[in-house]
Amino acid sequence: MNRLNEWTDEDDDAPTQKFVHTARGIAVVRSTPPQRDGLWDANDVARYLKVSRSWVYHRAEAGQLPHRRIGGLLRFDADAIRAFATRK
Repeated sequence: MNRLNEWTDEDDDAPTQKFVHTARGIAVVRSTPPQRDGLWDANDVARYLKVSRSWVYHRAEAGQLPHRRIGGLLRFDADAIRAFATRK
């Protein structure tokens, strides 16, 4: 059985992107915006806000997007990003 089909929407270990085989190779199928609470990475935020990942990094570094730095990584609180989205 294909492991990809075993994940549910509530599974935190599920991939954020799905891959499908096509005649030309493997294609990435964009998933829906993240629904889990907690900390998101820049990819999750970009999908939720429908912007590029570089936009997320630029706004975070400029102090315009709420974030936390954990080690060298930027992480985003899901509730803070949802609040940011409703303000804009």
